[in-house]
Amino acid sequence: MGDLTSVKDLKARVEDEIKGRFASLIPEDIWCQMVDKTVEDFNRNELEPLIKELYKSLMVEALKTEFAKPEWQSTFNNRAQEVAPELVKKILLENTQEMFMAMFQGMGNVTAEAMRNKMWNIGINI
Repeated sequence: MGDLTSVKDLKARVEDEIKGRFASLIPEDIWCQMVDKTVEDFNRNELEPLIKELYKSLMVEALKTEFAKPEWQSTFNNRAQEVAPELVKKILLENTQEMFMAMFQGMGNVTAEAMRNKMWNIGINI
């Protein structure tokens, strides 16, 4: 086993030596361009997806942890009706106007358009 390890070590040292010699043959400005391009390619093609994947996994874990808390768990009353937790009630009450508008805005627009059309049909132009 000692011989196999020493052969691997020798091979690694020879590989390092060859890399070092080839690198020294490349002019400094071309070497810097190669390094810059390699780093740029890595940043563009590999780093961004890695960061996105890391961010996604961190967010998933954070959301799992948050929504596992008792504040988000619904309960049931004595009539077997589901009761929203206080935190959900608070969020709903604080955002009712925006939620209402988001839910019914399209329906309101359709209704107004239908009323305009009916008025036009009976000769009233708005």
